[in-house]
Amino acid sequence: MEKKSPISTTEAMHFENLPDVLTAKHIAIYLSLSLRRVYELINEGTIKGRKLGKKSIRVYKADFEIYLKNP
Repeated sequence: MEKKSPISTTEAMHFENLPDVLTAKHIAIYLSLSLRRVYELINEGTIKGRKLGKKSIRVYKADFEIYLKNP
């Protein structure tokens, strides 16, 4: 199985290139924000995220799209 390379800044500029489940890093690159600010947006509920285990947070692309349409 071929391992996918991390998303580049150029690829992240196109919404259709984002994966279906996003990390805070994907969002930070796409919005040109710090990781800290992205986590703040998720923790305050502005961007709908889901916890996986104790530390990991993921955001569905559909939920991120809703945020982009209604910031």
